[in-house]
Amino acid sequence: MPSAHILISTARLVYGRGMPPGLLAFGVVASAFGAIFKILKDCKRLSRWSTWIPSSVALAAGMYIMPEMILAQGIGGLIHYHILRHWGREKESRLISTATGFILGEGLFSLVTMLLQSIDVPHL
Repeated sequence: MPSAHILISTARLVYGRGMPPGLLAFGVVASAFGAIFKILKDCKRLSRWSTWIPSSVALAAGMYIMPEMILAQGIGGLIHYHILRHWGREKESRLISTATGFILGEGLFSLVTMLLQSIDVPHL
């Protein structure tokens, strides 16, 4: 579960287990890219191209969101699009309830995963 991994990594950082090697260099480079993107986006001469320049906020969020979560959200978005296209808007409230259930379930099982990892249960 992606959330459990983030929670465990945060707990390790809080309890002084250190940061991953190369994190400082990565942070400096990512900050430079964010600043460059912001300057380019605000430049009047490039206003025609500004929609193609990534947002600094998207860059910062992308540093923390893992591919497992992005792929799951992308697949969910495609399923949502096809269901709405096929059945129309009357199924939208059911989809929102289902998505809410998935989010809550992922959060609960993240806690279970974190608990199992904390008591050193081996991975399959």
